[in-house]
Amino acid sequence: MKQRLVYSCMVAAAVAVAMAPGWAEASAIVFEGQNAALFPGANPAANALLMASVNKPQNTGSPPAAPSLLSDSQILEQSVLSAATAKLENQIFAGGSGSKDLGGGHTISWNTVGGVETITFNDNGAITTIQIPFTP
Repeated sequence: MKQRLVYSCMVAAAVAVAMAPGWAEASAIVFEGQNAALFPGANPAANALLMASVNKPQNTGSPPAAPSLLSDSQILEQSVLSAATAKLENQIFAGGSGSKDLGGGHTISWNTVGGVETITFNDNGAITTIQIPFTP
């Protein structure tokens, strides 16, 4: 009940302030032209003259090429790669340690020690290490 009274008082105060004289006043709107040098001699009311000064794209006569669609095998390949990546991400971020040989000199190894997940990428001898906080 006390909270309702406080809320009612706050609403009444806000209404009183909003209705106070001089709180919300409007002034006349006056048009002020912008940079007239952009359209010398143009009358803003003469749309035809203004539109004639706008560059329009040229018709080349041939429609743009349609985007290439993926074949069924490409869609399946993307789906399998996506699932494999999600499975590997789940293993890495589950904690513990492990490694995966991706072939061609590419490996990923991970280890969680003291609340820090260390992920190491080996790309044919170029080593990149990432450390992130680990919260199970």
